Amino acid sequence: MELIPLSNPFGGPVYYLRETSSTQDEARRLVAAGTPNGTVVLTDYQSAGRGRGQGRSWQAPPGENLLCTIILQYQSLTDFPPAASIRVGLAVARAIEPYVSIPVYIKWPNDVILQDKKVCGILCEGAGTALLIGIGLNIHQRDFPPELASRATSLAIIQDMQTGTSATPLALDRNSILSRILEALKEVLSPEASWQREVERRLYKRGEIVSFVPGLPDTGPAVEGILEGVSPDGALLLRSFDGIPQSFVSGEIRFSSALL
Repeated sequence: MELIPLSNPFGGPVYYLRETSSTQDEARRLVAAGTPNGTVVLTDYQSAGRGRGQGRSWQAPPGENLLCTIILQYQSLTDFPPAASIRVGLAVARAIEPYVSIPVYIKWPNDVILQDKKVCGILCEGAGTALLIGIGLNIHQRDFPPELASRATSLAIIQDMQTGTSATPLALDRNSILSRILEALKEVLSPEASWQREVERRLYKRGEIVSFVPGLPDTGPAVEGILEGVSPDGALLLRSFDGIPQSFVSGEIRFSSALL
């Protein structure tokens, strides 16, 4: 594990590994060893990266994307910031928007969207009284597996599409992007941060009809309604077709062409 000189507003060390099972696993080991608040783990490749939900993995070619975990230490679980995943999504959206010059959206609860495709996934987990913020951001990846090609994109792909326009894109340097994300994260996770209105402005498919599966991903019957926004604690706000407001703290939004 190599210590790298990277600006970190949280004040913790930034460690780099060429390869690991997952940065979340490395972060848990660092927490157990007493690592300071704000420690960051960065890698080129994860052999067992995972997403939200049982059995979901995160696949990325070596060296092409940003794969990291930020460790934030708290006095108790009750001190964890509410709506952490969606606020991390906001930080990522703010950080990457200058690189693409198009609107960046947040798909509840933990994805970042560019042109209707996923560019970043977020995984927040607890380790004792530490919050582990896992981020997988597609930067240089241009080729995706067939099952993901229609649903995933990267900053490089978006910049390729903008070639020939008047805009001069920012260089896609992974460490610079990480520094921007850390700065934005410091802002949005502050107790004084005003984040809800901006999240709702960026909320993917807000105001449209969606299908929602409450609880764990890929389980249970779906409910349908109008996606209205998020609550101060990060719950999804849905209005049923009979006008009854509903609030969900876990689950998955599905978008069907039959519903849009």
